[in-house]
Amino acid sequence: MTIAQQSKSEIINRILAVVGNNIITQYEVESFNPNRVKEIYSIQDEDKRSQAIKTYYKNVLDFLVEQYTLQEIGKKYNVVVTEKEAEEAIDDIIKRNNITVKDLEEALAKEGITMAQYRWQIKMDILATRLKSRVINQLVVITENDIKKYVDEHQKEIGSYDEYELRYILLKDRSKLSDVRKLIKEKGVIAAAIQLSEDKTGKNGGYLGLVNIEHLTKDIKEKIKDLKPKELVEIESNNEVKIFYVESIKSRYDLSKEQREKVIAALMDTMYKDVYKSWLEKNKETIFTRYLTY
Repeated sequence: MTIAQQSKSEIINRILAVVGNNIITQYEVESFNPNRVKEIYSIQDEDKRSQAIKTYYKNVLDFLVEQYTLQEIGKKYNVVVTEKEAEEAIDDIIKRNNITVKDLEEALAKEGITMAQYRWQIKMDILATRLKSRVINQLVVITENDIKKYVDEHQKEIGSYDEYELRYILLKDRSKLSDVRKLIKEKGVIAAAIQLSEDKTGKNGGYLGLVNIEHLTKDIKEKIKDLKPKELVEIESNNEVKIFYVESIKSRYDLSKEQREKVIAALMDTMYKDVYKSWLEKNKETIFTRYLTY
């Protein structure tokens, strides 16, 4: 009987994989989801049972190898998450949601997740967070070109547009254009607007303030968008002439502190994924991993 028990123990504890200094045994794989193992062994058809066992072992073994690999990588960078920390995190989840362990297990079961898998997920979430703050974030480099590209692609979301500080002169009779040009040359746009503009802004030197270029009509936008500060453009329509003068330009790239922080945070999240993936693949190559037959 003793010999039989020892033999059974050797079978159930057979090593299925090695990851760094960790070994994954048949016992660990089968105890990962004992209910599923029980269901599989109750299958009467030998072929179906054999196939189900192989599928179960492959899925669980691949999952455990991945988790142990991440854990070993963390150790290389002195980033460790203990079993106690994982348990404390789960206890905190249970308390915050005012549920019992059984309630949690039942909720997980509905999603096809075992408590063992959930414990690993919590542990790896903590590990990933620590790796991000202590290691990965240091590898993410954000340039001004990255920021500008992001602004171009998310202007509406950020609320940052090219704004032109404009002055405006309206002439309802084109015959006055030569007089306006002469006055602008001699005394400047403000004086010309006050004296000759037929728009209500004339008394204020034609001042329109900062104008979002996207709010302008297409024809006016096309005429203004390439102007530089202190330049003007004349737009004729029928017998009218509209003169726009650019005092200054507030570029969409001139972000407020809050806007810039949001852009950088968004870029960090986006670029982090690519950097993390590359970093992870590179580090996986340094971890000894071997699957054994079972």
